[in-house]
Amino acid sequence: MTHIQDVRSVIRDSTPNQWEYFEQVAPQVSVTSNPDTICYVYEEDVNIRLERGAVAVQDFDEPWVPGAGGQTDSYVWWLTYQNSPVEQFVVVSVDGGRANIPVPDGGQSDGDTPTLTEREANLGRIFDQHSLNGFDDYIDRSDVEIV
Repeated sequence: MTHIQDVRSVIRDSTPNQWEYFEQVAPQVSVTSNPDTICYVYEEDVNIRLERGAVAVQDFDEPWVPGAGGQTDSYVWWLTYQNSPVEQFVVVSVDGGRANIPVPDGGQSDGDTPTLTEREANLGRIFDQHSLNGFDDYIDRSDVEIV
């Protein structure tokens, strides 16, 4: 029997090169509205995948978003096991997809610093494989801290 925490820990414990990128695949998660989407399949267990769902916010704009020249939208992403949703993330596609950054905690008001966990940062690096490897560059240009 597979435990939900075991599936969730894969994001923290894997390396980006252990995920295979696919475009224009039929969605497995029923809440995905796009008839063809993109996903990443975990090579160590092909039952585990990260699947992009619907646009969460078009023209996403928060103070922590690094200066971007291209379209910046956020998307709902799903971690799934077989066809079951395990966890949901909101990820910002910065500057026309040059980097994909999970929405950090904090930083909305009172001078709080927006933060990502190491696990969330690893998620951004997983998504970086098919883009321009911009996650760390964009984080360096923002005021987001990885804790």
